[in-house]
Amino acid sequence: MLNSEARQPVKVYGIIAAGGSSERFKSGAEPEQAEPSKITSKLAGRLVIEWSLAAFAASAQVDGYIVVANPQDIRQLQALLRTAEHPKLIDIISGGETRQESVFNAISYLSGIVDEPEKALILIHDGARPLLSLADLEKVISQLSKERCGAGLCTPVYDTIRRYSKTDPERTRVIPREECFLMQTPQGAPLKILAVAAKAARHEAKLYTDDLALLEAIGYPVRLVQGSRDNLKITTYADLKLAEFYLRSKLNEESDYYRLLGRA
Repeated sequence: MLNSEARQPVKVYGIIAAGGSSERFKSGAEPEQAEPSKITSKLAGRLVIEWSLAAFAASAQVDGYIVVANPQDIRQLQALLRTAEHPKLIDIISGGETRQESVFNAISYLSGIVDEPEKALILIHDGARPLLSLADLEKVISQLSKERCGAGLCTPVYDTIRRYSKTDPERTRVIPREECFLMQTPQGAPLKILAVAAKAARHEAKLYTDDLALLEAIGYPVRLVQGSRDNLKITTYADLKLAEFYLRSKLNEESDYYRLLGRA
C-alpha cells in the first residue's frame, strides 16, 4: 500500500540549474559564434534557458520555479526573464562553485520561503536541457506523487559499454547494457528529503554528479522514469546545432511544443 503522506496535496517547484561557466561550449564555437553563456544562446528564436523553462511554465502541476545562475549572468537573466512571459519565476539566485553547491543554495532558498515544505516536491533540471517535453516532466511528477521516493528521467543504453581501468589497461570488460541507463533531468524528491541529503553531502565533503545519488547516499529509494533521447544537454556548440535540428522538427509536428510556445 502506498504511504498515505504521498497522496496528500502537494506543491511542486522547479530548480533550474544554470550556473555553469560554459567553457567547453565556448571553446567549440567560432569566435563570431561564441556567446558568453550557452544558456543565453539563441535556439529556434528563443534563448536556451527559455526553452529549458518552457515545460515548467506550461505545466498546470508546477507552482513555480527558481533559476540558479552564475553570478555574472544574473543581471542579464533578470532583464531577459522578468517579464509577463514568466509569471511562475520566483527568483534568480546565485549559484556556487559546483552544480551541487548551486543546488544546495536553491534548496536552502526554497526551504525558507515555501509554505508547508513537508508537502513540497522539487524537480531539479539542467538549464542547458532545452528539449524537455511537458509529457516527460509530468511523468516524473506523477512518480513522485504516488510514492515516497526520488525519481529522474533516463534513457536505455543501446551501444556496447566497455569498462576500462587506467590502472590495469590490459583488462577491459563489457558491462551488460540492460544494467546501464543514461541519466537526464529533471530529477526530484520531496523538499525535506532533498534538504537532508544536500546537507549530508556538504557535511561529508562528497561531490556527486547526479541528484539522485545524493538521495541514495542517505538510503532514500529512487526510481528511474524513461524519458526521450532528444532531451539532450547542451555542452558543446555542436550540441546546440543538434538541439536546433530536433526542436525545429518538433515545431513542425503536432506536439505539446505548440502549447509551450503558447500557440495551441
